[in-house]
Amino acid sequence: MRAPALLVCSVDVDPFDKSPGLSSDWIAAMSRKMVRAWTVGLSSFVRSSAHVTASSDKHTPINTGVMLLKPSLNVFERGLRVLQRRVFDTRQGFDLIGTPQEALRHLVASGALWSNINRTQMLARNDWKFIGGHGDQGLFVYLFLVLSNASRPFFAYPKGKLERKQKNLGTMKVYHFSAGAKPWRGPSRCPAYFQFMEHNNESLASGINAAVDDIGAAFCWRLFRMKRRCLAHRPAPDPPTCTWCRKKKLANFCGRKQHSSCEGTTVLVF
Repeated sequence: MRAPALLVCSVDVDPFDKSPGLSSDWIAAMSRKMVRAWTVGLSSFVRSSAHVTASSDKHTPINTGVMLLKPSLNVFERGLRVLQRRVFDTRQGFDLIGTPQEALRHLVASGALWSNINRTQMLARNDWKFIGGHGDQGLFVYLFLVLSNASRPFFAYPKGKLERKQKNLGTMKVYHFSAGAKPWRGPSRCPAYFQFMEHNNESLASGINAAVDDIGAAFCWRLFRMKRRCLAHRPAPDPPTCTWCRKKKLANFCGRKQHSSCEGTTVLVF
């Protein structure tokens, strides 16, 4: 019997970003995509021979913010041994395996897989100094693309929309925020993210209120309300609010600060 798949999803991922005010129709459509992702799509991944499915970004072939993994004691122990050896170089990578172009040359003939890899900063600069290169993202590239030889049954990128529809996998997308552009961070200005707080959908409101009963959720909810207060008024909040926001070190639209910063990548998931 196969072990269940695990969804690894970091806290800088949000399926509701840039929604049109969370209308009832939009919520229903998003709910259907989520159900498909967690049933049909996930079941398809569990039945497949792939151990991991992940997306690339501009820095690395494997962005660890959104990925699907199957439990593997062999991979886990191999990763521990790599970390225990503590051998890493920004030019040669883990275990001094070589530059990215040297370490991944066996994938040149892999077609679409190589196309994704070849577009990354890691290959263009030909070093391991990309974001997370000395940590999780570099380690996963080493484990799943170098040591495993990235055979297609072992590793997979999410397919394109057309192929996903043909295979009945669904097309659920999440938004993965860039490193310095998390909307909940104090310096970030991203008013669109907080539109979900303006809805009047009773069922969603009751779900949010239930979640806020949790201590951690209550903390996040208070933070969101504080940020929304500073970002809700354009071109600028009133002077007392500006003073309050600056004291709290929260981004706002006071003075000439009119630009919004909420960058990231849309990622397909099963």
